[in-house]
Parts: sequence; C-alpha cells; structure tokens
Amino acid sequence: MLNEDGEPSPCKHLAFIFFGVNGKWHYQSKDFAKRISKLDESLAITDLATLLKELKYGKSLLGFEVTYGGMACGPVWFTDCYGFRLRD
Repeated sequence: MLNEDGEPSPCKHLAFIFFGVNGKWHYQSKDFAKRISKLDESLAITDLATLLKELKYGKSLLGFEVTYGGMACGPVWFTDCYGFRLRD
C-alpha cells in the first residue's frame, strides 16, 4: 500500500527502522518518536535492548538487530534495527 507521497506505508505494528550504514532513523511511529524525543539526544543506538528499556516498552515491543558486513578499504560492519509493537 502506498501513501500520498507514493512511498510504501508501514503496517500498524512497525515502530521504527534504523539504518546503521548512515546512522539515521528511516522510520519512527508517532508513539516511538514521542518516547525517544524525551531521551538525551546523545544516546546512541549502540545497545537496542538498553534503548528499549529506557523507552519503557517492557515486553510490548520486539526489536531486531541485523548486522552485516562487506569490504571497502577494509572490512566494514553495520547494524540495522527494526522494532515491532506486539500490542496496541
């Protein structure tokens, strides 16, 4: 399903997508954006479990970290993070 800008619309359970390659949030649901805006901006997404605990999601959100690598001028590694709400 596409939104009014012609981009794919996320399902209602998607809370966030973070791309490690550029260190930016690709998507944040309204609830996630509200929760993370209350945290210290210097908090990096280096430990997803700790971040979700700080955001007080408890067991209502499932987070995935996908780490992948390749070769540039040497080995490079990135971690993408995805979160899905298990309950509304």
